[in-house]
Amino acid sequence: HERIRRRRRRNRDLPMTTDDPPYGALRDQIEGLLTEGRELRQQAGQWEKVETYWHIGDALASHFRAHPGAAYGEQTIRNLSKDLRLGLTTLYDILRFRRALPSLYARTKLSWSHYRALLHLPSQEQFRFYERLGDGRGLTTRQLAEAIRADAYGAAIARPLALSEADAAASGLLDPGFGSWVHRLIDGDTFTGAADPGLAA
Repeated sequence: HERIRRRRRRNRDLPMTTDDPPYGALRDQIEGLLTEGRELRQQAGQWEKVETYWHIGDALASHFRAHPGAAYGEQTIRNLSKDLRLGLTTLYDILRFRRALPSLYARTKLSWSHYRALLHLPSQEQFRFYERLGDGRGLTTRQLAEAIRADAYGAAIARPLALSEADAAASGLLDPGFGSWVHRLIDGDTFTGAADPGLAA
């Protein structure tokens, strides 16, 4: 009984209501990003959606660093889903996407559907490999998913010399930094893989 009372007290202490000022600021920021992203997509293409979702993920990651706690994070995601009419899965995927890409670098030809196919890969190295593969070869989402199922990453690592120069360049194997990023750790935010919903600081 004492354990239940302590849990109830902790839950009362969590700022989980939509009237909470930090939550309100986060909701307004994301709503503004969504509006801006919709306007940009009308003018351009799929990259604007990818860029918008990265910035939303960045806002979420910053908010959760300032307001840690798994229970608070989960409630915040539920509130945002309701207030912004975004699916829970989409919001968690957006947060995973931001953690997979600590920095948003050069524009690619990949759509949000491509990136969603990469989010549950077990490592940052595989994420980057398939991102480069899909972008370099102009793969469709279906073709990218097939490459993942066929373990193109494992085959490329095991037999890099068997690839043609064009295929190696498309997959990133000729990039001077390839050998280093296969083994490096990501500074700051880390790629959490499939099991973590992305709420950890």
